[in-house]
Amino acid sequence: MADFGSEIIVPTLIIAGKQDRCVPLPNIEYLASKLKNAQIEVIPHGSHCPHLDDPPLVNELISNFIRKKRNAFSKKKNNL
Repeated sequence: MADFGSEIIVPTLIIAGKQDRCVPLPNIEYLASKLKNAQIEVIPHGSHCPHLDDPPLVNELISNFIRKKRNAFSKKKNNL
């Protein structure tokens, strides 16, 4: 991966399928290590398209991630 990862500072959610044959989990972990604010969620029965394997779970992961980041932002904003 190019060194551009250090330039990405926004919170990033990476959703990976454990059964992905195209992009194995070690590659996903490497990608996350290059991003300053990344969180990995692994879908045990997921393939390369976890959003198709388990749409409700993926939706829940995204919603929880956004909610958590929004709450953290609100707390910071209120402390200013």
